[in-house]
Amino acid sequence: MGNCCCHKDHEHGECCRHEHEHGHNHGHEHGGEENPKKEIIRIAAGAVLFALGFAAGFTELPNVFRYALLALSYLVLGGPVLLSALKGIIHGELFDETFLMSIATIGAAVLGEYNEAVFVMLFYSVGEFAQDLAADKARDNIEELMELEPSHAKRIKEDGSIEEIEPEAVEIDDVLLIPAGEMVPVDGIALNGSVLDTKAVTGESVPVCVHEGSEVVSGAFVTGQALKVRACVAFEDSTVSRIMELVENSRESKAPTEKFITRFARVYTPVVTGLAVLLAVVPSLITGDWATWTHRALTFLVISCPCALVLSIPLLCRNRRRGLKGNSG
Repeated sequence: MGNCCCHKDHEHGECCRHEHEHGHNHGHEHGGEENPKKEIIRIAAGAVLFALGFAAGFTELPNVFRYALLALSYLVLGGPVLLSALKGIIHGELFDETFLMSIATIGAAVLGEYNEAVFVMLFYSVGEFAQDLAADKARDNIEELMELEPSHAKRIKEDGSIEEIEPEAVEIDDVLLIPAGEMVPVDGIALNGSVLDTKAVTGESVPVCVHEGSEVVSGAFVTGQALKVRACVAFEDSTVSRIMELVENSRESKAPTEKFITRFARVYTPVVTGLAVLLAVVPSLITGDWATWTHRALTFLVISCPCALVLSIPLLCRNRRRGLKGNSG
């Protein structure tokens, strides 16, 4: 994008020391986003109740006190899981990880393994929270990319007046005016010197000085004096437009591995559930030891829960399934 030289109005060697003092606000307020602090408080509260209930087993306190603490901990940690499993049953989506977790932990509690039931929910909640943080980060990155799309362009007409137009209306050889703090709408050639912040496009944190004749890419922000640019491509062929197209295509398409895993998961969970039932019933009918084999079947359900399978599916796909919003829905 040219050497670090400035237009004639700047003092020699001074322009590239202008960091972000002319600043532009291209941050983003994430309205409607869940506050992770609430989830942290929920998990922490459940963990404390579980610790108290577990410790109560080594004291002289009545068992009812211990059971009450463990039950409360289970509801705090497992409430969202149980609710999700119930919604899945109502909507005909019976076999998913929340269904397996619910059946396994409830069964463990029925067998008297209260500590194990709560601990599994605690472990699952922590894992889901970490996964959601990663999903939120991926969504935020996409929303930041979506902000690269310019909202308008200011074209200088032959009589010197300025008209505001849509970026799509910019034609090759149009002369555009980009005031300080605004985004370059299309790729072009600088007609005067200024300073650009190209971090959003190139990742370069150091401001770039441009002079007359320098190439300018769309998506960069003007942080020096107002810049005049002669458009050399139409908007649909500009850098920022190509970036947006790649983002949209990545959101709408699925990799072959993702398609395979999605199909496999639809078969995997019912098969695991069926095997667990067989493991509980068949040996029990032969040996008569229902408690032992039911316990083993529930253990099998827990270790077979397809959390890793779900994690392997790309986060953007999971965002769409959960209704997390990107700017383009």
